[in-house]
Amino acid sequence: MWKEVKIEGDRVLGLECAGKLTEEDFRGIGTWLDEKLAGRGKPALVLFLGRFEGYENASALWHPPV
Repeated sequence: MWKEVKIEGDRVLGLECAGKLTEEDFRGIGTWLDEKLAGRGKPALVLFLGRFEGYENASALWHPPV
């Protein structure tokens, strides 16, 4: 599971990952990043991985672009 974390600042994105990430999670993260990066230049990305447990399976790491 993942969720956006609101961080103060125009060019800072926050993302928290918890549990095991799935292929669907990575698609969601990709879509979220595409939306956030549109017209923003090069923002910083802060990852919160305190409750991250890895990946559901190898296919979660690699999938064709949508």
